[in-house]
Amino acid sequence: MLVGSIYAYGWGGIPKSDADAIYWFHRLGSRGPLVAEEGADPAAPYQLMVAKAYASGADGVRTDPAESLKWLKLAAEAGSKEASAALSQPQP
Repeated sequence: MLVGSIYAYGWGGIPKSDADAIYWFHRLGSRGPLVAEEGADPAAPYQLMVAKAYASGADGVRTDPAESLKWLKLAAEAGSKEASAALSQPQP
């Protein structure tokens, strides 16, 4: 999860890279602390975690609604029902 987060947030001077983050989240899959929903891509819960971090400013990143929405869409496309439900809610 740490390597994927490094790429998702651009920590430690590493350039942000969505593709690299998703690659590492997918590799981690169910071996990590988050479990994908039935039928969802193993990276989906980690993508949702990144979306939530950008929405709230958690994990040492600044609040960024556009980045949060991007990761929320990625999570929904990967099969996260929670992300899909959040996208169906009116956006502020």
